[in-house]
Amino acid sequence: MDETHCPEKHLALAVDLEAFSRIRETILSCDLPRRTKFELCLAAEEIFVNICSYAFSGPAPEGEKILFHFDCDEDHAVLRFSDGGRPFDPRTDLPDTEEYDIDTAVGGLGRLIAFTIADSVDYEYLDGRNILTITKSIKS
Repeated sequence: MDETHCPEKHLALAVDLEAFSRIRETILSCDLPRRTKFELCLAAEEIFVNICSYAFSGPAPEGEKILFHFDCDEDHAVLRFSDGGRPFDPRTDLPDTEEYDIDTAVGGLGRLIAFTIADSVDYEYLDGRNILTITKSIKS
């Protein structure tokens, strides 16, 4: 696979669940193994939905955008999300699956799913923005 099959993409998306379709199209348009595309779409959807649902204490400010960056080479795919919501390191306070009560607990599993799919997850809060980077090895 060469870079012409998976060009680097930068998207500025509305804080709206409907905008996820552009991320999905971006991932699916790349020349990647089917299973890798599926896993990347699943991880990206979990993160995007969480940003839309929880990053702001109410509606997102007018004009706020979720920035999405996607890049891959023959070895790795990188998903990067940036939002202007309140500072939150999504790697913290993950549910303990041994103690998770499926009948009463609400939320938390999406991040766990996304991070299980990833080979590495990095977070930083920089210039008023949360930046989450998910890296996945590409296996044919």
